[in-house]
Amino acid sequence: QHIISDIIKTERYDIRFISLTDTTYESVVGLGNLGSFLCDWLTQYVIKVPPLRECQDDIIPLANFFLVRYNQEYSLEVKGFDEKAIGKLLGYPWPGNVRELKRAIRIAAIEAMGNVITAKELNFDNPATGPPPRFTLRDDGDEKARIIAALEYTNGHRQQAADLLGISRNTLQNKIRKYGINANFS
Repeated sequence: QHIISDIIKTERYDIRFISLTDTTYESVVGLGNLGSFLCDWLTQYVIKVPPLRECQDDIIPLANFFLVRYNQEYSLEVKGFDEKAIGKLLGYPWPGNVRELKRAIRIAAIEAMGNVITAKELNFDNPATGPPPRFTLRDDGDEKARIIAALEYTNGHRQQAADLLGISRNTLQNKIRKYGINANFS
């Protein structure tokens, strides 16, 4: 991916354009004069961001960063990853880049049965066709986090979230009110 940035200074405004694309300069120039003009103008500063699979040294620090974030956000106490989980994180090609890693860590942190994430809890081998992550409610200690995760997983569809959680839609509504979950979900 390429991040293209430029600053335009006018008499009244300073404007910064940032464009993110996976399209190459050469393919846009083929659009004719306008494409060539825009590319020349936007490509004054190009920052190439390599995919996560090419940045093996960044995977574990990013995973730890997201784990700390989700520990705070969901009031969890997951300390880290076991050796097999680290191996699984490093061996995966990450076609969804950092966004996929972030999602995998969020779900694994919520699903963790102990204070360490195991390889079994990392469900990213085949996210498009694999079964949805487990969201069933176990106890009040992680109930709020699981409700939020289920709502995020279903893009806010409350009936689907309730089904994932193994509860009725009315129970889900009551728990959303109980925990003060502020979500603009349907």
